[in-house]
Amino acid sequence: MFVVIAAGAVACAQAQGDLSQMVNDAQDLYEAGRHEDAVRMATSIVTRAPDDYRGYLTRGLAHEAELRFGPAIDDYTLAIQHEPKRAGFYMRRGSVRFFARDIDGSIADFDKVAELEPEQRPNLWQRGISYYYARQYKECAAQFALHRSVN
Repeated sequence: MFVVIAAGAVACAQAQGDLSQMVNDAQDLYEAGRHEDAVRMATSIVTRAPDDYRGYLTRGLAHEAELRFGPAIDDYTLAIQHEPKRAGFYMRRGSVRFFARDIDGSIADFDKVAELEPEQRPNLWQRGISYYYARQYKECAAQFALHRSVN
C-alpha cells in the first residue's frame, strides 16, 4: 500500500513540475514577444489544469499585448474566479476594460483594488482617469487629490 501511495505522490509531483515548466515556458514566450505561441501554450495549461489561474493570466497577458481586449478580459475574469483576492488581477482587467471602453467596469475593478489593498488607493491614477471618462468629475478630482500625496 505504501509503495502505491509513494508512487502516486511522485507522479503528482512530476505532473506539477511539468505544469510549472509549461507555465514558465508560456511566460518566456510572452516576454519574448511571441504572443501567439504564448496563447497556444497557455491554452494547453488551461486544458490540463483548468483550476490553475496561471494559464488564464498568461493567456490574458498575451491577448492584451495583441490588443485583443475581449479575450484578455475573459481570461483575467477566469483568473479572478480562481484567485479572487489578488488585487493585481483586478488592476490588469480594469486597465483592459478601460481600453475596451467599458469605463464602468474599469471603475469597478479599480475600486476592488482599493478595497483589497487600501494602501494602494493613492496610486490608482487610472481610477481617476476612468472617473473622468465616466463624467464623474467630483470622484475624479478626489482621486487625483489623493494621488498628489504619492506623486
